[in-house]
Amino acid sequence: MNDLQPKKPQGTKPSFVELFNQFFLDLQAIFPAWRNAFPTTEHLNNAKKQWLEMFIDQGITQDKINRGLRKARLIGGDFFPSPSKFLEWTKPTLADFGLPIVEIAFKEAIDNSGRVGVVHWSHNAIYHAAH
Repeated sequence: MNDLQPKKPQGTKPSFVELFNQFFLDLQAIFPAWRNAFPTTEHLNNAKKQWLEMFIDQGITQDKINRGLRKARLIGGDFFPSPSKFLEWTKPTLADFGLPIVEIAFKEAIDNSGRVGVVHWSHNAIYHAAH
């Protein structure tokens, strides 16, 4: 934070504008070649407008934004993602719940269906599916 800016009192919630601007700063830090997509302030402001409209249209919550940012940090790369790419990252996947992909879970359930109480299952959901 810039020392010249007044500090917010403790316990004060950040405004929506502050949160949205922080979101963009986070993405800019994750994708360092962001200036290729937004060479001017006008381009950046227009992009923010489009992203905001997508967030509103899709009902994106702070939890979804956080999930998308976690995936963005894992995926990384140089170039700024499109709004639709980020939207994909906000959707929960099986891995978000510690589950393997469907084919692997199905194989585990089938392979161990006769030994439900004996086998160490990779996830409780697979145990219950096999049971």
